[in-house]
Amino acid sequence: MGAENFPVPGMKNGISSREGEDVTLRCNYETSDSVVSLHWYKHQSDYEAPQFILWKGARSYTGQENIPDKRYRCNTGQQESELTITDVTLADSAVYY
Repeated sequence: MGAENFPVPGMKNGISSREGEDVTLRCNYETSDSVVSLHWYKHQSDYEAPQFILWKGARSYTGQENIPDKRYRCNTGQQESELTITDVTLADSAVYY
């Protein structure tokens, strides 16, 4: 496969990347809870259900996680979560939340 740019469909301000690069997506959250479990999903098509990617604990739940695919990494903070997709391919084109 060649090194092509591809946008994330369905987003006004999508992110594009070249195949083989790493991409980091950021999400902010608000809660007064001290035990926080953050989940990331990938949605590729209106005809398919979103796919679970991972969950990771934050705040007093730090250190707990389930990340089945090691191409994904997640960093969490007090009010944010960052999802990094390593070695992206065209198949990673999706809406993430």
